[in-house]
Amino acid sequence: MPRAKTLEAFVSIAGAALAGWVAAGSERISYAGLQIALAFFVCIFQGFAPDTRFDIIRNRVFSIVLGILVTSIVFHYLWPEHEAEKRIRAEGGPGNSTAESSGHACTCNVAHAAPAAKSPA
Repeated sequence: MPRAKTLEAFVSIAGAALAGWVAAGSERISYAGLQIALAFFVCIFQGFAPDTRFDIIRNRVFSIVLGILVTSIVFHYLWPEHEAEKRIRAEGGPGNSTAESSGHACTCNVAHAAPAAKSPA
């Protein structure tokens, strides 16, 4: 049992427990738990003892949120890459898709060209 007698020790234990709880979740959220732990420990342990000045922590949290927002804007509006378009390019176009040859309908939001009619030879 850790001997947490100060507020800094309690906050350190609580932050580690929160990050560990999130990291132990499903695979969709576990990476966020590791990021929480990294950001938390970088903010708290800046030297040989926990820092109690909240302006440094506030600035680091603001920087992390700003970085996430800028990255989201860039990949959503300026440089979007949709999985359906990549799949169609990889399969050689809409007429050569394995889904069409197996009878399954495509559920993507991309307009497909009608397959060319075969002429009797």
